[in-house]
Amino acid sequence: GFGGGGGEGGGREGQVDVKHLEQQVQKAVQGFRSSADLDAKKDALSKLIKFLSNETVDPEPCIQQIIQMGFVKDLTVVAGGSTKNADLQMQAIWCLTNIASGTTEQTKQVVPACPVLIQALSGTNARIKEHAVWALGNIAGDSEDLRNTVIQMGAFLPLCKIMQAAAKKKDAINPALVRTVAWTVSNMLKGRVLPKAQFYKHPFVESIGILCGKCNGDAGMLTELSWILARLTSRDEQGTGRLISVKFDNLMVSIINQNTPTALAIPVLRTIGNMLAYNDSFNTTVLGRNGKAILAALAGCLKQEKHRGLAKESMWVVGNILAGPTIHVKAVLDAGFIPVLAKILHSGQFDLQREAVYALTNVMREASQAKSCFPKLIPALVKEGKVVKPVLSLLKIDDPDCIKACLNLLEVVLAQGKEYVTLVEEANGIECLEYVQRHPNGDLWDHAHYLVDKYWGEDVDYETEEKTTSAAATGDPTDYPVWRLGAQQQQQPEQQQQLSFGLSNNQNQPQFDFS
Repeated sequence: GFGGGGGEGGGREGQVDVKHLEQQVQKAVQGFRSSADLDAKKDALSKLIKFLSNETVDPEPCIQQIIQMGFVKDLTVVAGGSTKNADLQMQAIWCLTNIASGTTEQTKQVVPACPVLIQALSGTNARIKEHAVWALGNIAGDSEDLRNTVIQMGAFLPLCKIMQAAAKKKDAINPALVRTVAWTVSNMLKGRVLPKAQFYKHPFVESIGILCGKCNGDAGMLTELSWILARLTSRDEQGTGRLISVKFDNLMVSIINQNTPTALAIPVLRTIGNMLAYNDSFNTTVLGRNGKAILAALAGCLKQEKHRGLAKESMWVVGNILAGPTIHVKAVLDAGFIPVLAKILHSGQFDLQREAVYALTNVMREASQAKSCFPKLIPALVKEGKVVKPVLSLLKIDDPDCIKACLNLLEVVLAQGKEYVTLVEEANGIECLEYVQRHPNGDLWDHAHYLVDKYWGEDVDYETEEKTTSAAATGDPTDYPVWRLGAQQQQQPEQQQQLSFGLSNNQNQPQFDFS
C-alpha cells in the first residue's frame, strides 16, 4: 500500500533497537497528549511520521505501539479537523495512512476513521484530500472484507466526484490526486465477489475516458486509470459490454506501442484480454475495429524477452483470440504467432510455457474442427516435434492447472488418429500419463486414466476413433475458466464470418452514448 513520505528516523543500515523505537513512539504520543501548544503537537506527529515512514525500519512495532496506546482515536479526532489547523489535520491523516499499511489486524484499527476520511474527500485542501484518499486506498487494498466495508461506508461517490471534477477542469489538473484516486478505486474493484454496478454508471466511466486523454505523458496516472478498466472488465460480462459499446477498446489500443512502459502495458493488455474473454460478439466488435493494431502490439510485446510479465499477458490475449471464430484464428496464424508460441513451449520459462499450452490448445481445437481451413497446422506442430515432448514433460511439474491444460492438448492430439497415438507413445506418453495417475487430484487422475484406457486399452478401434476425431477434439469448453478460454465457440451468422479484420478507422476517444 501507499505510505507517507519518509524522514531520517532511527536505525543504522537496517539494525534497529525495537525497544528503543517503541519508547520513542511512547514519548511522542505522550508529548502530543500532554501539550496544548499546536507547534508541540505538530512536532510530536512529525516524529511519528518519521518512525512510520523510515524505510530502514519495520513499521509494524511502531504501529502496534500506537494501537496499544489507543492513539488511533486521537488521530481520528484530529483528522476530523478538531484543531482547526490544516497542517495538524494532514499530519494525523498521514499517520493513519501509514497505520493502514500494516498487517490486516492493524489496518482494521483504522476502519473507525473511515467516516472522517470520507468526509475529508469533500474538502477544499488538496493535500488533506490526497492523504485521505491514500488512507482509504490502503484499507480497501488490504482484504476483500475491508474493501467491501469501505464501499458500504460510501467512499466511492466522493472519489467519483473528484474524478469528475478533474475531468471537467479546463486548466491543468492535479495529476498526483487523480493518480491516487484511481489507485484507490482500482483497489475497491479487486476481488471475485463484488457488486460492481455503481462503478459502471455513465459519469464515472466518462471521467475515466476524459482523464486518460489529459495525462500529458504522466505514465503513472495513465497506469492507474488503466487498472480501473482492467478491474471493470474482469469477470463482469454486462459491464464489459458497456465499455465496449462506448469504444474503450479504441482507447486502450491507442495507448499501447513499442515505447509503452511495462507497468502501463500490463493493465492495458489485461483490459484488452478481458474484453476478448467472454463471447464471440465482443470479439468480433473489438477485433473488427482494432484487430490489426492489437496483433501488432502483441507481437511487439512478445519480442521484449526481458519482460516476462509482459510476454505472459500478451500470450494470454493471443490465447483468448484463438478461442474465437475461425476468421480470428486465421488472422493470428497469418500474423505468424504460432511458431513463436511453439518456440516458447519448447524452451521458455515455466509460466510462459503454461500460457503457450493454453493458446496452442485453443488453436489446435479449432484446427481439428475446421480442417479444411487449417489442413497443415496440427501435422506441423505434432509431427515436427514442436508440441508433444514439451507437453509431456510439463505433466511432471506439480501445477494442477498446467497439468489439466496439457491433458486437454494431448486429447486433441490423440483424437487425430492412430499415427498421432503412436507419436505420443514413442515420446513416452504412456509413462507420463501414468505418472499423472498417481497425482492426488482426482480429476487429473481420472482424465489421465481415461486417455490411457481410450487410446491404449484392449478394445481400441481406431477406425471408429478416426470417424469421431472432430467431436473428440472439440473438448468441453467448460474445461477452462472464462478468463482462460476466451470467447466461447459459437455459430456465427454467415455474413459475420466475412467481416474484414481490424480495418475500422474509428476515433480513439470513447463515445459516450448511453441512450
